[in-house]
Amino acid sequence: MERGLAFFAAARLAAAKMQVPFNWSIEYAEDVEHDHGGMAAAAVPFLVRTAQDAIPPG
Repeated sequence: MERGLAFFAAARLAAAKMQVPFNWSIEYAEDVEHDHGGMAAAAVPFLVRTAQDAIPPG
């Protein structure tokens, strides 16, 4: 988790330096640890929601 938090902080700092919006959020996958399948399953709702938000209406 430490690496992910460091990446998040670096991305937020980069966005601030470039004066662009930072639209990321942190989601925690409980009891997944280093299980790739578990992490993928935990990511699906976030990815679907993000993809739906990217589709323009109409």
